Amino acid sequence: CSPGDPEMPLREPPVAEDAAFISIQAFPALLDLPQELEVSTVSCGSRHTAVVTRGGELYTWGWGKYGQLGHGDNASSDRPHRVEHLVAEGLWAEEVVCGPWTTYVCVLEPPGSRSPSPPQLRSHQDHPHTATEGARESPKP
Repeated sequence: CSPGDPEMPLREPPVAEDAAFISIQAFPALLDLPQELEVSTVSCGSRHTAVVTRGGELYTWGWGKYGQLGHGDNASSDRPHRVEHLVAEGLWAEEVVCGPWTTYVCVLEPPGSRSPSPPQLRSHQDHPHTATEGARESPKP
């Protein structure tokens, strides 16, 4: 095959979300979060980062092509953004673990939010809108 040959496959132009620039930090760096937030947990995937604050909020940023940032879309971001779905549902982020292209979040429901039973531990995978019920446990002290 040679250039211009009808049998030579053409390379498709990059898709907009693939073309978005996302900086990659090869060395440890300070997190650019609002000063009043205290971070309790940090996890990094291959191209995204998530933090849980002591106040139970989840912030994510980086490459979001597979919805792993949890903002209801596949957009990427170089700046941390709070995952508003958890706030809207009244859920408290307890732990976060990022895989290469996924984000797993352990959240607590506040007492009395849905039923008189003890708070539930729920797991949110990839995107908060794909929640699955987890085992019933009491929150950590």
